[in-house]
Amino acid sequence: MLSMMRIFRMLLNFNEFSEDDEYHDANQEVPATILHGSSEATPPVDTPATVESIASSSSPVQNLEVVVDLNFNNLDDIIFGSTNDVLCGDFERVMHEKFEMSAIGEMTFFLGLQVQQTEFGIFIHQTKYVGDILSRFQMSDTMSTGTPFAKNHGITLDLKGESIDSSLYCTMFGSLMYLTASRPDIMYPTCLLARYQANPKVSHLMVVKRTFRYLKGFPETSLWYPRDNSFDLIAYSDFDFGGCKIDGKSTTAGFQFLGNLLVTWQCKKQTCVATSTCEAEYIATSSCCSQVYTDDQRANLFPKAFDKSRFDFLLPVNGIKGK
Repeated sequence: MLSMMRIFRMLLNFNEFSEDDEYHDANQEVPATILHGSSEATPPVDTPATVESIASSSSPVQNLEVVVDLNFNNLDDIIFGSTNDVLCGDFERVMHEKFEMSAIGEMTFFLGLQVQQTEFGIFIHQTKYVGDILSRFQMSDTMSTGTPFAKNHGITLDLKGESIDSSLYCTMFGSLMYLTASRPDIMYPTCLLARYQANPKVSHLMVVKRTFRYLKGFPETSLWYPRDNSFDLIAYSDFDFGGCKIDGKSTTAGFQFLGNLLVTWQCKKQTCVATSTCEAEYIATSSCCSQVYTDDQRANLFPKAFDKSRFDFLLPVNGIKGK
C-alpha cells in the first residue's frame, strides 16, 4: 500500500514536468468479479505482458504513462495520462476490448487520496477523511490550534500518570497514521506517539487530541504539485539527537524531492543509540540515496517541534499548503 502511494505521487510529480497545459490523469477500474470471483473469471497468466504491450512503443497507443500492478490477481486500478486526448481515448478502447474494465474518467480519488487537477498543478489531500475522523472521535466542535505539537511538549513514559483505554488511543493514533499519506505536517507527532501505544496515559491522549485540534483548524492542508521544469532528485535529512525518552535513541528524518515536488518522506527512530551528534547525523545522512542539501533545513519538520512561525515557514518550502 505504501509503495503504491509512493509510485502514485511520483507519477503525479512526473506529470507536472509536462510543458502541455492539457495534461490530465485518468484511471480505469477492474470489476470485483474478476478480482475476487471464481477461478473461471481469472484472465490467463500472460495478461500482465499484454497490459504492458498496450502502452509500449509498438502499440498505436503510445506516449502514455501507465501505473499498473504486474500481478493481475492484485490489480484493481490503472492510472494513465497523456497530453493527447485522442491517445487517452484509444487506450480506453483497447483496454475495453481486451479486459473487462470500466473507465472512471479524470482521476479525483485514488487509494483513499483526493486528487484535484488544475491548470497550475495538482492538489493531493484527504479533506473528507479529516472530517470523518473528527466526527468519529467527537472533535468536530473543538477549538483549533496552530501547530500539531507543542514546541516544549515534554512527552515521556509518564509512569505515574493515569492509564487509559489502549484501544481508543491506538484507534485515534492509527487514524493519524493513515493521514500521513498526504499530511507530512503531522508525521513527527504521529511517529512519536506510536512509541507509547503499549501503555498510553492521559498525557499521551492529550497530545493526540492536540493533533486533532490542529486538523480541525487546517483540514484542507495538502500536497501541492505545481508545474515545474526541474527533474533534479534532492534529499534533505535531519536528526533529533537522543530525543527518545524511552531508550535515548535519535530520530532520523528525511524528505526526497523531484525538483520542488515532494515525493517521499520518512520519520523513524534509529536502531542504535548514537554516542555523539556526529554519529547520529551520519546515520541520518546514510539513509538518503542522493546528494543531501541542508541549507534550508527542510527536514527539521520531522524530528522536532516548533513554534507557529517556524512551523508555518517549513510547510510551504516542503510543498505543503492549504487549498
